[in-house]
Amino acid sequence: MRYSVLLGFCLALFLVACGGDGISIEKPCPGSPPPLVLCPGLDQSFGIGGWTVLDSTTGGEPGWVGIDTEIDGSGRIVVAGSSRGNWVRDMRLWRFDDTGALDSTFGVGGSVVHPMPGGVDDYAVAVVIDGSGRILAAGRGRGPGSGYDVVVWRVDSSGALDPSFGAGGVAVYDHNPGMGADDWATALALDAGGNILVAGSTRPTRWDHDTLLLRLDPAGDLDPSFGTGGVIAQDFSGGTNLSDYARDVIVDSSGRILLTGHLTSDLNRTGTDLVVWRFDPSGVLDPSFGNGGLATYDRSMTSLTVNEIGYALALDAIERIIVAGTLSPVPGSGWSTDAALWRFDPSGVLDQSFGAFGVVLQDGAVGKPDSEDAAFSVAVDASGRILAGGQSTFAFCTTDMVVWRFDDRGTLDPTFGCQGVFTHNPEAGHPRSSSASSIEIDRLGRIIAVGAGSSSDFGINLTLWRLLQ
Repeated sequence: MRYSVLLGFCLALFLVACGGDGISIEKPCPGSPPPLVLCPGLDQSFGIGGWTVLDSTTGGEPGWVGIDTEIDGSGRIVVAGSSRGNWVRDMRLWRFDDTGALDSTFGVGGSVVHPMPGGVDDYAVAVVIDGSGRILAAGRGRGPGSGYDVVVWRVDSSGALDPSFGAGGVAVYDHNPGMGADDWATALALDAGGNILVAGSTRPTRWDHDTLLLRLDPAGDLDPSFGTGGVIAQDFSGGTNLSDYARDVIVDSSGRILLTGHLTSDLNRTGTDLVVWRFDPSGVLDPSFGNGGLATYDRSMTSLTVNEIGYALALDAIERIIVAGTLSPVPGSGWSTDAALWRFDPSGVLDQSFGAFGVVLQDGAVGKPDSEDAAFSVAVDASGRILAGGQSTFAFCTTDMVVWRFDDRGTLDPTFGCQGVFTHNPEAGHPRSSSASSIEIDRLGRIIAVGAGSSSDFGINLTLWRLLQ
């Protein structure tokens, strides 16, 4: 899911864009990686030693980037993202079998490309699979000389566009037609009725981003019973040039819709606060949650602005709300960025039994104190353990993918990886970068992580890992 967050100061760092610029890695800068430490956990029956990468030597191409993943009813792994040619991106889907090999029954050689009709740049950042096995992907696209629009694609199990959805399998939404403003999707969810929830942002002016939430019916049309004509577009920051973003969406067992993201916290645009919204099934903010439907977190102090951003949401068995994200700068720790988890009770109050007053911070996942760490995804396994996926900086401008596992209290699980932390870099021992943007848990409890890694030709490549539980 992806995120407009700069973690570090060198060209090799990932720019994780939620409605921004996708995930991109430029040429790595020099650095001395730490001694190679192989934490246990990779499933040796998957790919090559537990991971697979699509680059020019394995049937892929530089610029193939996977952002989000979902597992279908047959255990196959679907990945949404983009491919790039001549600096133009196209939405792309891949499907892998249980061994980590591309599924030849899907599209051409295991992947499909479906550019936005008339578009010149488009990509997918979110994917879900409906009860009929159809794959829905969302992202954004733009035509010549226009701003970006929300785009939702639906394909059948073979990868072909579903003509019964939208216009020929594609639904496009422009919140401000004719203005050239940007709209984008960052997350997808399905409700119990098969309706499609699309979360994201709309930008009415250059510096003003507003939260956007759409509900489409199963045919791809806006649902008029939701919000205003199927749309919620609202400025929750409370000012013209102040911004708020929705970065993930989920639906609870009562059909209520939860979003997470951030709000701009002051008129000078110098800080952001974590926020969780909850709407009832009709799109009205739930007054029984937080403060009028919003639960926020701000750690800022009088002399220091702290930025908190939520990237991903999960619910545990008793519907406590877990948010993964970042907090920066962290006082007393070199002013670095830390990976963060928050847990709220079902009423929107921070759960004091979790971590320190409801918050868990993680720094130095790769053994480098005061590193730049970030959690972009979160999941809860069948035993109630919390998994978060993201990245950590081990050299000045080089990152490793990270998966953390915590117990119910927010303590690292020492039985997982290296004392609760698993890290991996496909180019271990060299100044290359990798990051996990999405994690899922399969029916056997194995952990699937998808993301990107830089390669020896300085491109970026889709990378997929599978970890044992």
